[in-house]
Amino acid sequence: MGRAFSEIVTAELRGAPGLYAVPGARLHAVQAGLGARPVVAPGISAERTAALAAGATEVAYGQFEVRGGTIEAQLTIEDELTGKMTVLNPVSAPAADIVTAASALARQISTHVTPYGARNPLVIEAHVNALEHLDGPGVGDNLEKAIAADPDFAPN
Repeated sequence: MGRAFSEIVTAELRGAPGLYAVPGARLHAVQAGLGARPVVAPGISAERTAALAAGATEVAYGQFEVRGGTIEAQLTIEDELTGKMTVLNPVSAPAADIVTAASALARQISTHVTPYGARNPLVIEAHVNALEHLDGPGVGDNLEKAIAADPDFAPN
């Protein structure tokens, strides 16, 4: 879910004027140049260094929890120059609707968002699984699952 939040928020902010949200693919390319990430760091938790190397001036840190069929999420944005932390309002949505929660976070950053290209949780899960394992087996299988679940899916 952490990668899905990151991908959805970044994709929705793509068209926001005066804002460049570093896409996950760019972070992966920079990360590859920096070498292997720490073994104990899960997924996107180890991408801060890559974000800064890619030119980020602000870094967003998210937390989420699923309780009783509801996903609750919050985002904190750190200004790298001043160290100022801005905490966005928490959001919640049904656990199966991560797009609604991620979109609510994106809209707190900019009112000029582009709707994410899918709402189907099967599509999002398959797409994110492919992103998480770009250099391993199963990427094609996961992308085929995403296309089978929604032939019109295209990440923004």
